[in-house]
Amino acid sequence: MSFTPIAMNTDCIETFASSFPVNPDTGLRETEDMKRYIFENPDCPDVRRFWTSTAASPPLSKDAYAALAPQILPRSAWLVLMNEFGAAGSLNPAQWALPPDLRGNNYTKLTCCDAGTRAMRFEQDFFHDEPLSSDTVLLFVKRCIATPVAPQQPALPASMFFSDIYLPHAPTLAPFLDALPAPFQWQIAPLPDPAGPPPPVPTHPDNFDELVELAEQMKAAGNREYAARQRGRAVQIYTVALAGFGRAIAVKPHRVNARVRRLHAVLLANRAAAHLLEDEVGGTGADPAEALRDGRAAEKADPTYVKGYLRQARAHEMLGQVGERRAVLERALGHVHGVDALAVRNALDSES
Repeated sequence: MSFTPIAMNTDCIETFASSFPVNPDTGLRETEDMKRYIFENPDCPDVRRFWTSTAASPPLSKDAYAALAPQILPRSAWLVLMNEFGAAGSLNPAQWALPPDLRGNNYTKLTCCDAGTRAMRFEQDFFHDEPLSSDTVLLFVKRCIATPVAPQQPALPASMFFSDIYLPHAPTLAPFLDALPAPFQWQIAPLPDPAGPPPPVPTHPDNFDELVELAEQMKAAGNREYAARQRGRAVQIYTVALAGFGRAIAVKPHRVNARVRRLHAVLLANRAAAHLLEDEVGGTGADPAEALRDGRAAEKADPTYVKGYLRQARAHEMLGQVGERRAVLERALGHVHGVDALAVRNALDSES
């Protein structure tokens, strides 16, 4: 059936917060108490207003977007992520707290945040039957810029990075994003194809240092998601970081030194580690095949980085490939030294 996507309207949170009673134990208005009330009282008029259609907020005018250009901070970057969780009923019990006429069969979360600070710009949870339309996605992007959650103000970053899952929406997003004022840039990062062509040359070929610095920022952001066991979000962030990093290397290969090679290997090994996470709330299980691919790429980027080998070894172990695991670890001993070599020997000894 046709179904209008329903989004959690974050604009209503302030209304709830101002009128909701304090927790008797903490003396504060606790977010978890408000969530519980929302989910346990789906027919309350205030709660029904909380769940609203996404066609709510008008975008800024063209002139208003142009007026944001002087406020763009150099090297600022936003990440725009999408997590599709499939059958919402089995993965997000909160969805079934919705009034029956508002329920959809799928759950998707769109998120926009600062790549460096992880400050949230805007976030929406969608419950829907049919795939989200590109117009819905475009409206979300406009709201990230024009009507972010408090205390954020309307703004534009120097760079906006979209995960590859936004590729089908690119034809709709491009006319709007291309019209935003310089020095704003945007990029949808496709998953790298080892057999494919090299990354495209960026619009501004002199920004090697900026792209490397952004990769460092996104590495830290991905590490935070990994520590929280948010496998899908971590993989997306590392992928975006690697895409920008690959562009820098393609433009100025002569700038690649030991530090740059190590960062490249670290990003690949970190994404491999995210692929190896066995559990993720609302997501899928481990993907040792992808982890193995990234581990090999990390070894190629920097043969002295021990975690490239360890990620491969763990992937082979999960795939039941005992001989291949040993071969990787033995190969590592020809390239790593000191405590890294000790870690490899300990991994070899664990087979006994």
